[in-house]
Amino acid sequence: MTVIALLHRDSIIKQVSEGVMLDKVAESLGIAAPNISKYLASDPEYQQAREIGAELRLHRSRSALASLAERTDEEGLESAQSNLARVREARLRADQWFCEREFPHRWGQKQTVTVNQGLTLDGALDQIAGAVLDRMKVVSEQSTGQDGQIESETAQEISK
Repeated sequence: MTVIALLHRDSIIKQVSEGVMLDKVAESLGIAAPNISKYLASDPEYQQAREIGAELRLHRSRSALASLAERTDEEGLESAQSNLARVREARLRADQWFCEREFPHRWGQKQTVTVNQGLTLDGALDQIAGAVLDRMKVVSEQSTGQDGQIESETAQEISK
């Protein structure tokens, strides 16, 4: 199977770039589609052919939908044409979804988030440092006592 995919590499790349679905290409060669992908996935020409083929399928879907809309308007064919229009629109949506997922660098939704909020720690650190220093003063005053009383009381409690 590997040999077939590699032997027919140029033909595969040509068909894929023409918009032929990979399963149809594989069927014509008598191999499974995953075997083609497996052995040609890292080939830059194959990757480019896939992108070109996806673009062609997307363009064909849009064109088919547009021409159907024109014919419907001109001929006034309502029911059959509207059903066909829904099918073609669904196909277009599927092609768009495929292109967005497979080639996000080209067709993916571009979302840019810019954050302009600066974070200043100086003020917050100053407040925390001030609170810590105040707490240290209170503890220090308690341990030394105002006339040595607390210190002597603590020493008496320890000696008991």
